[in-house]
Amino acid sequence: VAVCSPRSYTHAHTHTHTMGKTPFRLRMVQYMLSPNEQNVLGGLVKDLPSTIQKKISDNFFEITAFCLVPGFGTYYYAKSTVEKEKIAHRY
Repeated sequence: VAVCSPRSYTHAHTHTHTMGKTPFRLRMVQYMLSPNEQNVLGGLVKDLPSTIQKKISDNFFEITAFCLVPGFGTYYYAKSTVEKEKIAHRY
């Protein structure tokens, strides 16, 4: 029988089954994190600003070429299209 924490909503169950003529107990084992474990996601946010800065500096060309350029291009295309429509409606 697995030991569960008192706050756990799952319980370990034992059932008696018969296979052939000899009854045997079937046990369910459950694994869970200890409630005393404090740093489950600690490595994810540890030193986050320097990690983000390193990712950006390592991938500067990719970020510039594939994110910023298309974004600015779309913005200026939409802006010029709106201006052309404003001018077209004047006549």
